[in-house]
Amino acid sequence: MIEAGIFRTWRNYEQLLTAQGVRYRSTMVAYCLLCGLIHGGALLCLILAASAPMTGGTLFGLSTVGWIVTLGVLAALAFVATYKMSMVSYLGAIDIMRNFHVVLGDQLVKLPLGWFTPARGAELSRTASNGMMGLGTAFAHLLSQAMIEASSLVVIMIGVTAWKPVLGLTLIVATPLFAAVLVWSSRTAAKVKRRSEPARLELADRLVEYARCQPALRASGRSRDYDLLNTAVDAEERNSRRKLWQDTGLILASGLAGQFIVVGLIVLGAQLALSGSLNPLETIAFIGVALRCVQSLGTLGEVAVGLQEQGPLLQTIDEVLHEPLLAEPGESAPFATPGAVELREVTFGYQPDRPVLRQVSFAAAPRTMTALVGPSGSGKTTLTKLVARFYDADSGDVLVSGTSVRSLTTADLMGQLSMVFQEVYLFDDTLEANIRVGRTGATDAEVRAAADRAGVTEIAERLPEGWQTRVGEGGTLLSGGERQRVSIARALLKRAPIVLIDEATAALDAENETNIVAAFDELRQYATLIVIAHKLDTIQAADQIVVLGEDGSVTQTGTHAELIAVPGLYQDFCTARAAAQGWQLAGDAR
Repeated sequence: MIEAGIFRTWRNYEQLLTAQGVRYRSTMVAYCLLCGLIHGGALLCLILAASAPMTGGTLFGLSTVGWIVTLGVLAALAFVATYKMSMVSYLGAIDIMRNFHVVLGDQLVKLPLGWFTPARGAELSRTASNGMMGLGTAFAHLLSQAMIEASSLVVIMIGVTAWKPVLGLTLIVATPLFAAVLVWSSRTAAKVKRRSEPARLELADRLVEYARCQPALRASGRSRDYDLLNTAVDAEERNSRRKLWQDTGLILASGLAGQFIVVGLIVLGAQLALSGSLNPLETIAFIGVALRCVQSLGTLGEVAVGLQEQGPLLQTIDEVLHEPLLAEPGESAPFATPGAVELREVTFGYQPDRPVLRQVSFAAAPRTMTALVGPSGSGKTTLTKLVARFYDADSGDVLVSGTSVRSLTTADLMGQLSMVFQEVYLFDDTLEANIRVGRTGATDAEVRAAADRAGVTEIAERLPEGWQTRVGEGGTLLSGGERQRVSIARALLKRAPIVLIDEATAALDAENETNIVAAFDELRQYATLIVIAHKLDTIQAADQIVVLGEDGSVTQTGTHAELIAVPGLYQDFCTARAAAQGWQLAGDAR
């Protein structure tokens, strides 16, 4: 909706402007209103200049020449006011563009880690890149233009009513009618756009899918005939054709409404001229004013359309800036048992009616290793995310270093944890800088020592620029196993008392696995390890094994020796793993 779009834009500016930017905005509003007053007054001067000869040579104390001189003065004032308004609006836009990322970044660091999903990451990327220019443009052009046109219309209607009440009342009645058509047209256009969005997004997704899956498609002979993509193209073509006709109809309706109003005003002016109420010059002046009013309304409609185009961006910004935050104390409670991790009757689900974890309880003593085992979907990764407070448990409590995570500030909680996950992200920076992320104040010697223990040194030795080699966006210049080594090096460098590891050795070659297992042994000397594991060697080395069932509850807890001796999920798991490790390709008997 037009009014909702303008309101959202204005509200977002309240949050994105600095104190100086707020002053720029207030000054811009004043200059916009002044410009509207001058523009409207200039049109009234034309009418009064044309009417003066009919009243004995003067009107409101000024002759035709006097009104023309007044018009010249207003033109000069309009030049100065427009210049000042343009300058201050651009200063305000620049203030937004400078402060936009700061405000967005300040909010992002407060959001719980569970809020960050791949879809939101892509959306934030578009917002951060396109949003800055979009908001600046809307501020400097759309909102200022809307205020000028609206204030000019008010001045014209008041002035014409004072000059010729019949004509003024006609404008007052016609303006809301045309505005109502524009509002209807804008709302309908927004609905049409919303209905057309799914087909467009589906086509975009299928195109990306088609590009990414070329090896599989070519292997199956489907590279030239991919049904899902063809279906999406056909659906988007039908959708675009339908949207084109609907948009054309809306444009036609708005145009016809404007033309009907213009024709009606011209007919009224002609009738008043024929009856002698208006002289020819006054009639021409009135028709010009009527056309100007309709043009202003059309401009307001265009502004509304422009704000509608900003709708998705504004909605994203609004959602981010108003996303509920996890409650956080002003000061952390003291750590009762540094390095300990405990879950007490924890139940959690991403959807209220579908729990992922049910009444989970276990404790990991300081400087021990706990392995989490269970079938896919049993909640192992979710459990580690609750420890890191990506989310809050629906019921029960999670304790880190003997203190509830709800009683710790984010900074203090993160100071207790290091996290090593399967999907490792490296920044487009040097190899050394990516390790130093673990502790930015570490010395070069400490960085090298951590890297050496994680097996990163030999990677640096074969890179073209050694430690100063850039690893690419996401670490694309390194293999998956090499990225895991860098992630382990970060954890070693940080020396956090608790380390959460989500199966870091899965799908690694022997060399990388050897380096990472050695790093685990290093970590166990001073840190508590919570490891999601699938490999028997890793699991058997744990001090404690927690087995999760398919329903997200703890079914067994104990050491490998204890659990393997009794029937249950763990025994079945080990039997299946042992059988899989015994598989081999049979050779030709001949």
